[in-house]
Amino acid sequence: MRRMAMVTAAFLGLSLSPAFAAMDAQEFVDKAYIGGMFETQTSRMALHLSADPAVRDFAVRMISEHGKANTDLRAIAEGAGLKLPAALDPQHQEDLEALKGAGDAFPGRYVLLQQKDHAAQVQLFQTYASEGGNPQLKGFARQLLPTLKQHKADVDALVAAKPAN
Repeated sequence: MRRMAMVTAAFLGLSLSPAFAAMDAQEFVDKAYIGGMFETQTSRMALHLSADPAVRDFAVRMISEHGKANTDLRAIAEGAGLKLPAALDPQHQEDLEALKGAGDAFPGRYVLLQQKDHAAQVQLFQTYASEGGNPQLKGFARQLLPTLKQHKADVDALVAAKPAN
């Protein structure tokens, strides 16, 4: 029976492997490091462009905690012979540029971008923590996941407290 399923799958050009192959280490490093860079860069902007104390407090935490996370990630990646991205990917760069021109709408747009990015980072870290192949990166993902979930909860609260701009 199993042989018949394999022949049928081969004939149809299908694979019996899971629909989503496990993410490789380099892809995880790229996405995690870029997320951390984006969150710290936009948070530095928030310190200069927002007078809202809650937004500024959140930004200070993001700079500190994502800065440390990216330092830790850098050490693991370099130890594994993986390259770190030197710049943001096009989507994050586009979001950063749009935020620069937000004017008075900056605080609201900043928290919405943080909410979006933290949701993506939580998903990324959950996936790698359960399916990743590199044990050091997998441990890093597991260790940082509760912090990322807390960041997401905190930014969700900021969004709920402020009208969107």
